[in-house]
Amino acid sequence: MNTQKWKSLNSLGKKSYKPIWSYVASRNQGKPANAPRSGCGKYFNPNERTFKRPKPSECDDALFITTLDWVLSKINAKEIVNLKTFGANTVNSGSNSVSLQPTIKMIYAGMFFVNRPSEPTHTELLLALPRNKPFQELTGKPLS
Repeated sequence: MNTQKWKSLNSLGKKSYKPIWSYVASRNQGKPANAPRSGCGKYFNPNERTFKRPKPSECDDALFITTLDWVLSKINAKEIVNLKTFGANTVNSGSNSVSLQPTIKMIYAGMFFVNRPSEPTHTELLLALPRNKPFQELTGKPLS
């Protein structure tokens, strides 16, 4: 997205009381911002060491939680570029073996379903954060 679109998303987020939109827009404009402290929003800036999967009462978006697990799987950007280049299905990251194809397919399918919501999903917003660009590129779906 270009700068004007991020500004628009930020403004719209404030007007419609969607703080996660403002957070993602601010981060993409290089501005400091705090992630929301409730709902799925509080998982947009997780501490990888102390991360615990959200309870359904906190965040009931299964696709978002799967995407978050993927993003936190300790796969670095260089490995992602190699995956994309060589079409690998599995990455061995330390003691963990992460199967990527089912996750990527689930995310991809979830982002292109027929009855698409009129607003960005938590998954799209998470992948739109600058630090998650390699993951967004693997799904082939930028936030637009």
